[in-house]
Amino acid sequence: MKPCVIFLLGMMMFLGCAGKKKLARRAELDHINSWVCVYSSDAPVDEIRKFDLAVLDSDSHPDLTELKKSDTLLIGYVSIGEVGDYRWYWNDIKGKPWILDKNPNWDSYMIDVRSDEWHEFLIERIIPKILTKGFDGIFLDTIDNAEYLQRYHPKKKYPMMEAAMVRLIKSIRKSLPSAYLVANRGFAILDEIAGSIDAVVAESIFTTTDFEQSVTRRNRPHEYEPITKQLRRMQRKDGLKIFTLDYPNLENEFDIEKIIADSQAFGFVPYISTPQLDKVFIYTLKNSESN
Repeated sequence: MKPCVIFLLGMMMFLGCAGKKKLARRAELDHINSWVCVYSSDAPVDEIRKFDLAVLDSDSHPDLTELKKSDTLLIGYVSIGEVGDYRWYWNDIKGKPWILDKNPNWDSYMIDVRSDEWHEFLIERIIPKILTKGFDGIFLDTIDNAEYLQRYHPKKKYPMMEAAMVRLIKSIRKSLPSAYLVANRGFAILDEIAGSIDAVVAESIFTTTDFEQSVTRRNRPHEYEPITKQLRRMQRKDGLKIFTLDYPNLENEFDIEKIIADSQAFGFVPYISTPQLDKVFIYTLKNSESN
């Protein structure tokens, strides 16, 4: 048999296997009706177990052995467009030319994701360590940084940043054919990465937080409708599971109920918290139980 024929047959078998794994993951996500996002080692295991899926910090989290006794899918956090100087790997990368501006809202630094060195470090060092802890998948945060640096940075524009982020996410999927990949936002490149991810967290689409004033307001329909329209299309066309994460004023019960209802009306799975994401809140569980 000619080498080119053998290669083509091998590729067909690989793609067929990858396709089956994707279908299996998405079928599993179809049954997810609740989720929680909490970044604290003190988060109560018994509360987390009540949810179908949990996004947890990959370093600061409760006992995964206990959590894995339940059916809750466990997704480990990693920031792919930004890095905090409190992470275990900071000393290995600080001073690199691809470490950019400090994020004024968080204690972390933006990354030039065009760097192949960062891609390699992330895929070969950071992500494997997360999965060996027992997580079922990876939560990809700070995807939006690519759009910001390419289009909106006030002092300097970074061309091809979005394309580099797409390439990075596709490389992560190639290295992890079986793991769940959940993207946080990244609306500017979602169409290009839809085939590489299993779900999207639409953070802060129904609310906007002013970090300087520590004030949150509920968004008006014209502000979120372009995003919900895009996400609904991707639900139907690409089979992606859509989660929402919002930070309303927790003293305003009407806002909480309205945000949950709006999210569910679009066929999304909501979660309500604070920007710190350091506690478990069960507003969405109460709502789903009442339905």
